[in-house]
Amino acid sequence: QFKVATQFGKTVLSPATQVRNVTSASMFPLANGHIGGRSSVTESLKMVMDDIFGAGKQIDEKKFIENLENKIRLGVIDENIVASELQAVLKEIKSGAKVKNLDSLLAKLSETKMIKTATRIYAGGDNLWKWYGHEYVKSQMKSMYKNVDDIAKWTEEITGRKFVPTNTFTGAKKTFDEAVDEAAAWQIRNTYPTYSKVPQIIQDIRKLPFGNFVSFPAEMIRTTYNILSIGAKEATSSNAQLRQNGYRRLLGAFVTLGGAEK
Repeated sequence: QFKVATQFGKTVLSPATQVRNVTSASMFPLANGHIGGRSSVTESLKMVMDDIFGAGKQIDEKKFIENLENKIRLGVIDENIVASELQAVLKEIKSGAKVKNLDSLLAKLSETKMIKTATRIYAGGDNLWKWYGHEYVKSQMKSMYKNVDDIAKWTEEITGRKFVPTNTFTGAKKTFDEAVDEAAAWQIRNTYPTYSKVPQIIQDIRKLPFGNFVSFPAEMIRTTYNILSIGAKEATSSNAQLRQNGYRRLLGAFVTLGGAEK
């Protein structure tokens, strides 16, 4: 319990760590090549939201809830996400009034009631980028593929598994949008930190009085390997556009692992 209290104080209740959590989590989109063109991180977020919710400053609440529920079902974001917290941040980014760069984004995430909201922000820092990454990958895939058969071929080539043509929840045949949703979710679960993927031995170490924050390094090892492995598969694909994505992912990984520090 002392270890838990110490770690809680050093993470959730630490303003420095809250800032570092949101900032460092933005390195996952970079490592995967999910930041495009000449736009900044927050501009990329705004463009993604414009695609989903339409141009303008408001977010359609019904669309937002449906979008969020779908991502929770697919395992893209954690079930402990508080929708109102993320929605408030997205509204500010979309309006462009108070959130114009990474510093103002961090400030907005921190302007909340101390204890009650600190944990929500900490979880939200990761989930914000995973939400964004999932939408980015869906956009990439929809520009490359046109039908379910294309996604089936991608599944076998990149994941090494057979494509399941039926929706496990409804039993009906998957639509193109559903197939893209699942394919993009697979990429995010395997290239962004997903703590439900932490192996049992790491989960057991967490319960011991030593071994601080072992889940994060474990996820770093898993995701770094997956980013390089998936990037290499994409770069040697028979699909020219997918090869471009592979080069983009590998360049992002090399910048994050070496260039960013310089």
